[in-house]
Amino acid sequence: MPIAETDIKYYLSGASTDGGGQTDPNQSLGNNRSSTEVQDATLNNLFDNVSGDEAKNGDTEYRAIFVKNTHASLTWLGVKLWIVSQPDARATKESFEIGIEAPASQPAGAIQSIPNESTAPTSVSFSAPSSKSAGLSIGDLPAGYKYGIWVKRIVPANCEVKDSAQVQIRCEGDTAA
Repeated sequence: MPIAETDIKYYLSGASTDGGGQTDPNQSLGNNRSSTEVQDATLNNLFDNVSGDEAKNGDTEYRAIFVKNTHASLTWLGVKLWIVSQPDARATKESFEIGIEAPASQPAGAIQSIPNESTAPTSVSFSAPSSKSAGLSIGDLPAGYKYGIWVKRIVPANCEVKDSAQVQIRCEGDTAA
């Protein structure tokens, strides 16, 4: 049976051990994969609301999540990551970029950990690809393996305060039958 959409899971980071119980998106700052899945289409599932001070002064924050192939035996082939949609530019000037980081080892290795949400991860290149063809290449992801995804939120100075800005990212790859 090929890999199904339900075999691909997204998890918070920030756990002390792989699959640990870290549940706070604001603490999703790298290290190990949490057992907490990122909730799709849920407000504040990764970033908190932009405060008035952040909107006035500008702010850049980072979060890390993991994508994991939970299929029992098949490798997810040629995986690409891109941004499907950015926040509505008419409503807010907020924007997002993504970067990737391979875990130190597989299947249970960690990615780097940052001390706070304002510190950029080292050796991670950020961009905003808007199509699969321009997407970041994760490559092949064997059964049980994961990959780190960094998300950068950029709030320029004098930005409008909005609590409903949404970004949608997607990973897609192929599967053997």
